[in-house]
Amino acid sequence: SRCCSTTHLSSTLLQASHREQDSAEHDIITSHGRRSLWMLLGSSFACIAKPPPAHAARGAAELDLEYYLRDLVGGNAKEGNILPSAAPDIKPARTLNTQFAIWFPTTALQLLTTQVTKQNPGASDKSNIQQQVQDRFQAYLSNPAVVRAFSAKAPLPQPSSNNQEDMDKLLSNQYYFDLTSYAIWKTATDLLATDYRARDDFLRQLGKSILQYAQDQGVVPPSSCSDKDNSLVNLNDATLELLNWFKTTLGFCLEYRVSSEAATAAAAAATASNDKRGSSKDKSSSPPRIIFDDLDDESLAAGASINPLITIVESTTLGASLQLTGEQSRFVPDWVGPTLAALWESCDDKSGGRRRRVSWEAFFVDPVYRSNPKDYFPTEQIFQFTISGR
Repeated sequence: SRCCSTTHLSSTLLQASHREQDSAEHDIITSHGRRSLWMLLGSSFACIAKPPPAHAARGAAELDLEYYLRDLVGGNAKEGNILPSAAPDIKPARTLNTQFAIWFPTTALQLLTTQVTKQNPGASDKSNIQQQVQDRFQAYLSNPAVVRAFSAKAPLPQPSSNNQEDMDKLLSNQYYFDLTSYAIWKTATDLLATDYRARDDFLRQLGKSILQYAQDQGVVPPSSCSDKDNSLVNLNDATLELLNWFKTTLGFCLEYRVSSEAATAAAAAATASNDKRGSSKDKSSSPPRIIFDDLDDESLAAGASINPLITIVESTTLGASLQLTGEQSRFVPDWVGPTLAALWESCDDKSGGRRRRVSWEAFFVDPVYRSNPKDYFPTEQIFQFTISGR
């Protein structure tokens, strides 16, 4: 009996010792875990509290940590917790060339009337179609919702009277011309709703008309399209003259860049490096702007296609183009694409007997890095052309 009691007591003491040991180990682990957790949270909050440089971008780990902590504290909204930033300040309106600003809407509506008439060959009275185009255009131009939407983005001028001189001044205002372009393309979208070939023909006819207008103004001499050798290389000057005309004379854009300018910048950097090493090159000289070179002509002669890029900065019709794109339409106001296509197609390579076909597509670009993923304020359009033999 005494032996059993002693054995039972020893067993009880041993179990108690094991429990105390396990409890001590558990406290150590728990303490270590708490210490590690607090160290992790402390370092995390320290990283968050530490002000990053103004130009620094938050990485994936920082964004994930912010998301989980916010979800732990207050929850994350389905639409996100970061609101879009305020749009950049609106620049003062540029003044467009008044003569062209008056000519363009009239010509565009006439070409649209021609396209609609082709779709209705059995129409007995063509004047009814012309009136239909004008009425729809005026309805969009004076629609309160449309005017309110454009006024929210940029201040629209108001005519002081209804005389023609005041209306002409309105058209030379960059933002009112933008609204006018929207009304023209919305009218064309309605009347050429399902005929995408007619839309393309409308754009190409408009480009030919602008090119003819430029030739009549002496910007591009007609002889540049009738030489014996009409290779693309020989069209560099005419193309740049057109782009300069868009920028300086018409006020259509703030700036433009061509696809060769990346190479031009690299060449300029190399020239500057040579100057630092004591090169005798003229520092005032810079590589010329070029769009086409001999390799482009050789590629076309071999049956391949080429893809020049042209960037237009702050075009006059940018607002209308973005608005129509937001309305799920890819049929947007465009001068550059159809006009350059008209130039390059009209100057075919007669020596090789090949005819060119030019197509293009425009992309909107916001060139400024913005840390808020909801911020998107495009100011540039990149036109990617495809030139091929047909």
